[in-house]
Order: sequence, then C-alpha cells, then structure tokens
Amino acid sequence: MKIWLPYIIGGSGTDTFTETLATALQEAGHEAVVQSFPHIMQFCPGVLRSVKMPEATDIVFTNSWAGFAFKRRGVAMVTMEQLFVHDPAYASFRSKGQAVFHSTLVHWFEKRTFHDADRVVAVSRATQKAVMDAFPDVDPIVIPNGVDVDFFTPISEDERRDGERAFRLLFVGNLTTRKGADLLVDVMQALGPEFELHYTSGLRESATLDLENAVGLNRLDRMGVRHAMREADVFLFPTRLEGLSISVLEAMACGLPIVASDQSSMPELVDHGRTGLLCRLDPIEFADAVQRLADAPDLRKSMGVAGRERAVGCFSMKKTVERYVQLFCEIL
Repeated sequence: MKIWLPYIIGGSGTDTFTETLATALQEAGHEAVVQSFPHIMQFCPGVLRSVKMPEATDIVFTNSWAGFAFKRRGVAMVTMEQLFVHDPAYASFRSKGQAVFHSTLVHWFEKRTFHDADRVVAVSRATQKAVMDAFPDVDPIVIPNGVDVDFFTPISEDERRDGERAFRLLFVGNLTTRKGADLLVDVMQALGPEFELHYTSGLRESATLDLENAVGLNRLDRMGVRHAMREADVFLFPTRLEGLSISVLEAMACGLPIVASDQSSMPELVDHGRTGLLCRLDPIEFADAVQRLADAPDLRKSMGVAGRERAVGCFSMKKTVERYVQLFCEIL
C-alpha cells in the first residue's frame, strides 16, 4: 500500500507525529511518502492543489486545515484531527487575530476537508466530541497517537546515576499558556530549591523561564528528549488543552511517573493514582503532588512501571499503525 502524507509545518507535535507515523508505516512494509510545506501555506492552502501527487498513491493522509488541498480525484483521503481549535476551551489561548483567522478561514478549510475526506480520525475522545459539537455532520473515529516503545524505554539500573542531586522534574513542549508554562513558575517557587525543573522550548521560537531552579534545554532532537526523560524523576505537564499529548506518551514509555492537569484528554492518558497524579489547575496542588512523589520512591517506581505497561499495551506506535492500516484497507 502506498500512502502520501503531505502536511504544512506547524511547529507542533502534529509534525512529529506525521513523520513518526510515516516511518512506522514503512517499517510495517508499506510505502509512505512524506511531503512538508512552509508554515506560511496555512493561510493559503488552496494553492497546494497544484502539487503533484506521487504516482500509484492508494491513500492520502492529511491534517484537517489543509486536507482539501490534497484531495485528488479517484484517491481515498483520511484526515486526522489533533488539536481542534474550535473547541471552546481553546478560546482564551489565542489573540483576537487568531480568533478571527480560526473562525473564518480555518473553519472554512476544515469544513471543506471534512466534506472531502473518506474518513475523519480524532486522536482522543475529547477531540472527537469537540469536532462533533462544532460539525454535527462529521462522525470521527478515534485512533490514539502512538509512541515508539522500542526507542523510548526506561533507563536500566546499570545506567542509573548515583549521588546527591536535586529532585528533577521535566517539562517538554512549547512554553505557551495552553501548555501551562505560566503555572510552571508558580509550581517551582512553591517547591523551593530542593527541586529542579529541566524544560525545553518546544519546536517553535526559543523561550526561557525566569527561575533560579530551572534549566533550559532549548530544542531537543529525539535522542535528546529520551536522554532528558531518562534523567528525570517526574514528568510535569500542567497543560490546559491537548489533542493527545505525544510528550506524555514518550515519558510514560520511558517509565516516568506523570504529574499533569486533569484537563481535556489527559485523563485518557494518565490513570490517576496508578501511572501518575492528575491535578486541578492550581500550582499548590501540583506542588503537593510532586512533593508526594518525592517523598515516596517506591510509589514513583510503581507508577513508572505501570505507565510503561500502559504505553506498551494501549499506545504503542505499532498498534496505531495497525489501526490505520485496517482503516485504509476498509476504505479501499
């Protein structure tokens, strides 16, 4: 089977997932052709209608904003919705200009794409509901994001570092309000100098946190993310809205206990009390959850083991590929 995966660069986890899915499809014996286009194309995706589709393509796999531009006569198209910007919960995280752009052009783009798609996929039940609320005629199926559980693995006991150091928290993502970056400062101030936060600046512009007990890691490649996760004690993720967080999946696969918000799709990922702790959007509640894990190494270990098992059993990229291939075959 030959799958064409064209996408407009957005500087988010959607880009990463598209590239990772293509690699996994190839490893499963299919031909996957990834083609990326500049970010500016998000404002005028219609011009991409003239892009030549690879010969002998069986399935076109797109994201919702630009999918209609890649629809080709006689070829089936599957569209994936990651983070749905028409979700009412997204309203407070965008500027007035973004709000106008989303409610006019993006809404029109997605309406066209959903109409043209043979099947629409949502990455979580939360995303599925948001799509159906905004577009009642659309009936997405849920195929969760997947993680490469053979690459993202826990550190071995032989590799584990000994010696005294601050209790290390890790945040991976763009430093935005939607991701809860503003809460990170309050959480770390509440925890004090015995705790240290390592954080990335995501895939977009570089940013820093004004904290003495924080270490900026800038942008990390895949190997760097795995290394940072293996060196951390807890993954901290006070996000306000997620499609289905790839970084949390990677952390779970690396055996990290998760301290995250109870918002959006997070309860679909984190089994509260078993693989991590879910908190309301209150810095003190996050700090208390981190302190609880810092004081209980056996609990951290058991949560890490359970999180790894959950990642392998429910969210492995191999399972995600199997679900997509089954969907492609049904359509064809």
